[in-house]
Amino acid sequence: MTEDEKAQKLHEREARAKDFAEKLASTGLKLSEFAAAAGFTRNVIYNLSIGQAPSNSEQSERLAEAFRRLRRQ
Repeated sequence: MTEDEKAQKLHEREARAKDFAEKLASTGLKLSEFAAAAGFTRNVIYNLSIGQAPSNSEQSERLAEAFRRLRRQ
């Protein structure tokens, strides 16, 4: 993997982490609270919070639904 590819992957991970943090903030919940309310383990939510991509499309859809459902009114 070239340095440019490594930099691109890091940029993508940072962008995912920032996006997750913004969505989590919109819920007003802590990581562990969001995990419980969304039906995920704390470990899965932590990994997503540091920029790991969802492991599959089902997880991605469940996560998006949880953010919609738990967003503060």
